[in-house]
Parts: sequence; structure tokens; C-alpha cells
Amino acid sequence: MWCWVCEGMVSKKNMARTVVLLICILTSIFTPLVEVRGSEDAKITKVLICETVDGYGKYKERSSSIGLREVFYAYVESWIIGLPRPAGEYYFKLQFSMKIRDPLGMEAVSFRSTIIDQKTTSEKMSYSWYPKVNCSTFRNYINGEHRIIAELIDYSRNATTNLEAKFTLVGGFPNTAVFNVNQTLVLINSQSKDASVRTLRMAEIPTVNPFQTVREGPAQISNRKLIWTTAMATDT
Repeated sequence: MWCWVCEGMVSKKNMARTVVLLICILTSIFTPLVEVRGSEDAKITKVLICETVDGYGKYKERSSSIGLREVFYAYVESWIIGLPRPAGEYYFKLQFSMKIRDPLGMEAVSFRSTIIDQKTTSEKMSYSWYPKVNCSTFRNYINGEHRIIAELIDYSRNATTNLEAKFTLVGGFPNTAVFNVNQTLVLINSQSKDASVRTLRMAEIPTVNPFQTVREGPAQISNRKLIWTTAMATDT
């Protein structure tokens, strides 16, 4: 049991604020937290890479190696047990969602279905969902293994279940890019005496996580001087 003791003069306005605050505190203490948990009454059984889909169980699989300009269907098959209701009915309220992540773990594209909300006399129902995926709409075109993460949300029980599949994207950007940069520097000394360059700096490509990691940088220039002549600098 909680008890508050207040002393002194309290205005009606402050008293109202105090009451509201106490209600909020008590509500947060005694109201259970809403927890999204795994479900034993719903399950995604398949996530497939398909060329065509005509409905539940009617699909044609394709190779998991997919070109940048290609289109495929991410076929999701599932079953769910309805929540019992009076008069022998069962209640279903569910929604599918999907994320595709590139080799760097970044989200390339996402999908979400409309909410299925219905009552039926069947205890167990089977559902399929198959969004059309166009690889050219990805946020990044990185070659390599991509993960399809399909999720089924059971709103009637506040539970989720998920399943993954993988495919390989080809024809995009490689994970590692090698750039051969040749820089030519010509210095003209217009003075009548020799001069030397003590410091020579050059631009570098930085590592920017998680987008890029520079594994090998340009060769370092050390213990070398550029000696100028009256006409042109020469490298010794």
C-alpha cells in the first residue's frame, strides 16, 4: 500500500495536478506491461523465392541467384489457430510483414500486408502472402547474400512468429571495390634558385561504418624529397 503525506497550503489547481500525477504513478505500477511473444498457435512454414504464384500452394520456384533488374515473388505460407469465441466461432486477426536486408545488414526494402480480420467456424486456417519484389527498387545494390525476414503478427494473442530465406543478388555493386588512382603533380619553379617541398598531402577515402570499410589505402610517401630546379621539380 502506498501513502503520501502533504503539508502546507495547496491550491485547487495544484491539487488537481497532484491527483492526476498520482493516478499515472499508480497506473504504471499496477498495469501489466504488454509483451509481444512467440506463438505456438501460429507458424510460418515456408518462405520461397518464386517465379510465379497463383494462390495458396500454387507456385513455381526459381533460382536463388537473382539479377539486379529481375523481379520475383517472396512466397510466404503459414497456418494459424483462431481464438475461440462463443457459438463455436474462431477469431482471426493477423498481418504479414517482410524486410529484406543486404550483405551489410541494412534494410534494402520492406513490405506489409493489409490486416486480416475475420471470424469463421474453422479452428485452423492456412494463409499465403507473396509480395512482388523488384530488385531495382532496393536502397542499395550490393552483390551477395540477402536475407528475407518474414513475420506473422497474431493480434488476437499479441504474438509473432517469423522465418527467413536467402537469395544472392548479382549484377550490382561488389562488396569490395578496388580503385587505381594515378595522380600526376607538376610543379613549376619560376624563381632563380632551388626550392624544396617539405610536406606533401593527398586525399584519402575514409572508412564510414556501416557503409564502407577501406581495407587498403594508398602507398605512403616517406623519406622522399622533391627537389626543384629552375624549370621543373624532379623526384629524388
